[in-house]
Amino acid sequence: MTDQDTRHSSEVFVERHPIIVKFEDELWKKLDATGGEAIGLDALEYAAVCVMNFQVEVYNGGLHQYLSNSSGRYAADTPAVFVNIGAPRVAAILEEANRLLGDDGPPKDFMERNAILDAMNKTAEDRLDELTDQFHEIEDDGERVGDLFDSYVIARKS
Repeated sequence: MTDQDTRHSSEVFVERHPIIVKFEDELWKKLDATGGEAIGLDALEYAAVCVMNFQVEVYNGGLHQYLSNSSGRYAADTPAVFVNIGAPRVAAILEEANRLLGDDGPPKDFMERNAILDAMNKTAEDRLDELTDQFHEIEDDGERVGDLFDSYVIARKS
């Protein structure tokens, strides 16, 4: 088993499903060819980009970090992905976080999005922190978006 065939999950390494390994390999090749830009992707590949960006940023620094970094350009599209993969509670959390940036949600433009975040009041900042905590509680309860997405991919690629 190679490193790319394993994933760290709850302190145990588990073998990745071959469909997931192949899907991710093909996705990374496409992303490498575009310099990391999510262009020319099919709907499932774009959904993977949404999920991966969310996971990396929220696990590392919470919803504020997710929204403030380049990953935030996917924030408006990601709740629908979460609904599709069976994570409606996570979708609701992100929808609420998105609304904290205005009625139209977070702009795709990095500078516009960060200007809104920089102007955010303490109550809104605290709410982002609370929503981050809620996300982690959902994951702790077993509703892990990565696992749900893997199942979603396997169902569509089998």
